[in-house]
Amino acid sequence: MSKTQELKDEVVLKEFKDYVEWTSTVSIHKTYEQGVICSLLGMLGEYSEYMQKWDQAADFTEEDTVELRKELGDITWYVAHFIYRTGIVDELKFVPIYLDLQVSGLQVIGDIQEGFKKVVRDSNFNIDESPKKSTIIESVNRLVTLLCYEAEDNGWDFLEILADNMEKLGSRKERGVLSGSGDNR
Repeated sequence: MSKTQELKDEVVLKEFKDYVEWTSTVSIHKTYEQGVICSLLGMLGEYSEYMQKWDQAADFTEEDTVELRKELGDITWYVAHFIYRTGIVDELKFVPIYLDLQVSGLQVIGDIQEGFKKVVRDSNFNIDESPKKSTIIESVNRLVTLLCYEAEDNGWDFLEILADNMEKLGSRKERGVLSGSGDNR
């Protein structure tokens, strides 16, 4: 990896860590447990929506691109909020990966969910007391790296996706519509 790429990664990682902290300002989850469970379910649900939009995009119009970027932002919000809720933000780093996102994104989300299932079962939601913590952190780092690569591979700026997501959720908060369903509420 070049020195330029290393510096770029450091900037993106710092901004992402700030985004992780910001997620708490638009979260409606009252408890740690609720926040973690909803984040885990949200990662998978939003990833599924993202893949469906790829499948439905016929000509990859500008509208398709806008919708795909929104979905990538939604996935990232749930990942970031999971990081916030579990307190692993200081463990974040980019990791080398050489896998296809369509296959490995779902695999990595599954790895995170499987690991956290054991945290719930064996450590009563306390990730710090779980032997699975390091495995979960490794998987989260892989997923964050994959999301950044996915944006880059499509010519999208990952930090712009975060900013767009912040704007969208900030607007929903101001209008009192963080709860509910629908992409355009």
